[in-house]
Amino acid sequence: MREKRTPWNYWIVPFSLFAFGFISFAVFGSLYQALINWPSSFNLAPFMTFSFILYTSTGIMIAIVGAVTYHYIKDIYRMESKNLEIEEQTTKLVDKS
Repeated sequence: MREKRTPWNYWIVPFSLFAFGFISFAVFGSLYQALINWPSSFNLAPFMTFSFILYTSTGIMIAIVGAVTYHYIKDIYRMESKNLEIEEQTTKLVDKS
């Protein structure tokens, strides 16, 4: 905020953190379960569980929602700033007359 960056740039951060949290929790938990007996076997069953699919899909959905809303807010901000520029230019032209 001190650098005068636009507030919508920070919109994606919480969505990214939650998405990364859900996906990494699912992947690392399943990877741990798969590698428990590493030298003798590698088990793929933890990657096929309902909880793995649920956490991964939840993380992906949060990321998609964050990206869509980020672009929507960014477009709204751009339109508002363009309208303000047009109004400023109009008032300058009217004042010159």
